[in-house]
Order: sequence, then C-alpha cells, then structure tokens
Amino acid sequence: MTNPPSLQPPHPPPLPWTGYHSESHKRKYTITVGILGAVFFLAQVVIPFGVMMAVMPLMMFSRSDMFNEAHVTEGAFWDGAFWYVETRSGPSDHEGKILKRLGMTAEDSSLTDVDTFEAIVPRFLAAPERLWAVSSLEAGYYDPDAEALVLKKAQLGDISPPFFLDGRPAVIENSPSGCGVFVYESGGWRRARALPWLSPREELVIRRDLQACGFGRAFLRNILKLVDGFFSFMIGIMVAALSENWQRVGDMAARTVVVDIRQRGDRGGMQE
Repeated sequence: MTNPPSLQPPHPPPLPWTGYHSESHKRKYTITVGILGAVFFLAQVVIPFGVMMAVMPLMMFSRSDMFNEAHVTEGAFWDGAFWYVETRSGPSDHEGKILKRLGMTAEDSSLTDVDTFEAIVPRFLAAPERLWAVSSLEAGYYDPDAEALVLKKAQLGDISPPFFLDGRPAVIENSPSGCGVFVYESGGWRRARALPWLSPREELVIRRDLQACGFGRAFLRNILKLVDGFFSFMIGIMVAALSENWQRVGDMAARTVVVDIRQRGDRGGMQE
C-alpha cells in the first residue's frame, strides 16, 4: 500500500540569480565594493581637500597687500597728522609693522610710511611736544629728527589704554599681585600708586572641600565645556540653575565650585 501524497506544496527551487555563486565570488564582490568606496571617498573628500590646501597658499600670497591691517584704534592725532601702525602679512619681504602718517590739513593730506619696526603694535598717546608709544612689552616715543620710533623694553602685565598722569604717560596694570598705576619715566615704569579697590581676580575655582582645584580637576572641568556649550550653553545654564551648588556639568564631574572672592562694602570711598 502506497502512502498518500503530501498535501503541502513543494518548495520552489531557488532562483538562479539570488545570493553568491560561491565563497570566492562573495570575496571578490566585497573587495570590489571596498575598493570602489575608497575611490569615491578619495574623489569626493581627500582630493578636493588636498587641492584646496595646495592652492590656498598661492591665493593668500599672490598679493603683497592682501592682509594689510591698519590699527587705527591705537592711533593718535599729533603735529597736524594722524599716526597709526599698519601690519602687513604676506611674502617675507613685505611682512612687518609700519608707522604711518596721514596728513590732516588742507596743505598736507598725504599718507606716508615713516618707519618700520618689529615690536608689537603700541598705542599712541599725543602730548604737545612728543608722540608717545606704549605697549605691554615696550614704551617710547617718536623721534622727529631720526624719523623713527625709539622703543625700550619695559614689560608689564595686562594694561589699560595709556593716559597722562602729572604730565607723564601712565597705565593701569592688572596683575596677579594686584592692580596699580604705573608712570613711565627715565626709560622705565615706576609704580605710582596701588588700587586696592580693584581686584585682579573676581572669581576662584576650588574643590568642594575648599582646597586648591589642581591640574586634573581643572582639565576635566574645561574639557566638559564642550558638553555645557551645547545649544549655545543652554545645557550648562540649565544644569547650573537646577543643581544645589549652582554647578555646571564640568564642575559636577570635577567636584569643583566657583566662588566670588571680591571684597564687599566700602573700599576706599568706592562702592562695588
């Protein structure tokens, strides 16, 4: 007696074009796709970037005056002309800082190059008899006879724009040791007076146990500024507003707090 035929339909045979024919065909296909992907990546990213980096220097230095910058905010009016410094960035034979003179009278409206120097850009301060030049590293004046700036090394910290005090150039220096007024005389700076009501530092980062922060914690809290800075620092603002000690993500991870170290109340007649 024969068994009755199965009621289930037989499985259809596999289509001849599906899958890989063999492992060797699969390997060849994978290698081919990888090579084509690398070629397209080179063509779309690496080659254009390389061409841009090769052409950019030629474009930057094709003109000697492409990156000329006139520092007019540091200039001053003196002896019927406006004096300022122009910084030139280009080929090596065109780089440097140039003292410029712009005539401001009806008889003289010319723009001339007066002197070339290598110091940092100074701020000019005009007196009736002399044009002073002051920076945080050097100070001096313009010598009309030599038609050149006479600068001497006179280093300070962060300084304010220069002004006159008792007829001499002066600045306010902000340093870790405190703020003070410095007067330039005899080729150097002399501390004229201290400013105790001006605190050089207004905030201090410390550990939660009131000890020094340390390099590791400072590094961690600053690295995490990337997290606090998401959405225009909205993450840091929201976390600080909702945390108990007003800490952002970096401070919470490093276990640090920011404290206000400014003195309160009356400071020598000046209120904070």
